[in-house]
Amino acid sequence: MRPAAADTEELDATPKVEVRVDLPALVPNQLVGRTYRPTNREPNGDPPGFLDYMDRQELAEPVIQVLARDGNVFVVRESQLS
Repeated sequence: MRPAAADTEELDATPKVEVRVDLPALVPNQLVGRTYRPTNREPNGDPPGFLDYMDRQELAEPVIQVLARDGNVFVVRESQLS
């Protein structure tokens, strides 16, 4: 089990982000250094991403940057356009 963030530790919560990035072809060696801005909604109307932090918040315009790779593990940063 991962340790909870300091400001949510008392609440037994672990913040997390989920973002869907559609790739036409997956070439892992070419992902590092790329930036993705997914905006397409799911057929059911869900946005391309969510932030779970005490409650579930939509991420309508997430920006995903792939910073590094260590084997099968990728380091990414998520931010918002707006």
